[in-house]
Amino acid sequence: MIFRFVFTSDAVVNSDGVSVDDFYFGSLYAKDAALIGFVNSSDTAMVGNVLPTQVRIENRGSQNFSNLNLTYDVNEL
Repeated sequence: MIFRFVFTSDAVVNSDGVSVDDFYFGSLYAKDAALIGFVNSSDTAMVGNVLPTQVRIENRGSQNFSNLNLTYDVNEL
């Protein structure tokens, strides 16, 4: 995660700048699975064919989990 703050002013303004604090970096959910990417998948498929696809999942939550339900659609089909 990268934050970039650019404070600009001109020669007329000579007052204090702006400060930012109270950041929180953490998971919002106890169980939070994130799709990292596709391990192997095909770029092409015939309509009606079932192709196995593997994905990489990362746990970004504060609780461990050992399984989850995963579904997906391709081009809303």
